[in-house]
Amino acid sequence: MKDISFLKDNIIAHRGLHNNLIPENSIESFKNAIKNNYIIELDVHLIKDNTIVVFHDDNLRRMTGIDGFIKDYTYEELLKLNLLNTSYKIPKLIDVLNLVDGKVPIIVELKYDQKVGKLEKELVKILDKYKGRFCVKNFNPFSIIWFRIHRKNYIRGLLLNNRYDTLKQKNDEE
Repeated sequence: MKDISFLKDNIIAHRGLHNNLIPENSIESFKNAIKNNYIIELDVHLIKDNTIVVFHDDNLRRMTGIDGFIKDYTYEELLKLNLLNTSYKIPKLIDVLNLVDGKVPIIVELKYDQKVGKLEKELVKILDKYKGRFCVKNFNPFSIIWFRIHRKNYIRGLLLNNRYDTLKQKNDEE
């Protein structure tokens, strides 16, 4: 059985340890989480040039003020944007992993803009080389199955939302 105890050992900094001055999923938010010895939860997208970036939303509007889908940008184009009203940029996953360097565990949530398999294949190229503790999670059960087939050694988790709970309740009532 896989050792998942590290997921229960400490506080999880959702999208890093951020506040009004430090944006979520920014390098600075991850530095703060490391400084406090918190587990880091982060979100990843595969963008137009096959770079994996750390960003939560599908659309850039809330965090950058630009109305556009992150999947339609190259990393060079994203570097022109700032997170909220700061000088912080959208980081590459590889840069975040180099910063964390195993100091704290990481929870990687995959965000979906394309067919299952594409992001996973690019992600394992990076995570297979990472020496720190991590797990992957997703709302898409087919992604979790992909990892079960292709990376049995990865700790993985299926996320659920209220729709599942509602469906389960209805099924239990019948």
